[in-house]
Amino acid sequence: IVANVCETLVRVRPGSLLPEGVLATTWASPDQRVWTFTLRKGVTFHDGRPFTPEDARQSLLHHMGEGSTSGALGIVSQIADIAVEGEDRLIVTLAKGNVDFPYLLSDFHLSVFPAKEGGGIEWESGIGTGAFKLVSFEPGVAVSMVRNPEYHKPGLPHFDEVEFIVISDRSARLNALLTDEV
Repeated sequence: IVANVCETLVRVRPGSLLPEGVLATTWASPDQRVWTFTLRKGVTFHDGRPFTPEDARQSLLHHMGEGSTSGALGIVSQIADIAVEGEDRLIVTLAKGNVDFPYLLSDFHLSVFPAKEGGGIEWESGIGTGAFKLVSFEPGVAVSMVRNPEYHKPGLPHFDEVEFIVISDRSARLNALLTDEV
């Protein structure tokens, strides 16, 4: 569900296991320690705000906070510094070189959210840059999403709306399918 609403800088391309840019278009590092990410232009969040390097910076910093229990803490703990350069560059400096760093940024925990004024991110809002906008979310019950008409990948998504219904009980799930309830 997260990947439908939010996006990461990089993803692992299905079927090839090669890194592919999502919110980042390119990345380079002469020493595998200082990484420069060029960010995709023209991307907007679901509420119309433009995606900026500061959004990416604050999203990474969110996982690095003191006392963080983030599932991505092992990834971000190697980051020594994060800087913004211009309108489309994010510079990530690692404590020591890691040739696999772009792959690691594909972790779903590292989704990019809008930055708050003064620091932090709006992770609770459900606002992302993904193919679908969140309509409703009831943990353990259902999730409803609609197509993002401003999505930055032409021709996507293929559906106008998606709904996930959680039916934990195996028998109830089968009966719901047999009776056309779902």
